[in-house]
Amino acid sequence: MSNERIDLKYYENKYTFETPIDPNWKGAPWTTADLKVILDEVARCYKSIDDLKWKNMQLLRERKDLRDEGLRLARKIDSQDTRIKSLLDALRIMRDDLDEAIAQGHLPIKSADGIDATKIRNFANDASQ
Repeated sequence: MSNERIDLKYYENKYTFETPIDPNWKGAPWTTADLKVILDEVARCYKSIDDLKWKNMQLLRERKDLRDEGLRLARKIDSQDTRIKSLLDALRIMRDDLDEAIAQGHLPIKSADGIDATKIRNFANDASQ
């Protein structure tokens, strides 16, 4: 398919009389009105093609924007996933340290000021699951 267009002005100016466009034409000569109808239809088709090209460019631009937004969201999810994994690791470390401290007797299960180490340990354990 060629991108070349028919020069409508050439035909409008050249065939203003009742002359056939094709010299070998055996039918009735084309009138100026016939030629005008044909040239108007060709111009309408060109306008439709231009509109379709513009709509296609808009769709391509929107598709690119959606792809870029999807990639941005995927990167955000990856970074949040990394953050969640590091927080879970920190909770597991807290749980393990509390288990070790309680087992060795360094940390009383109930302290004098009412703080319960098992509640903190259970929270860290539940949150890290």
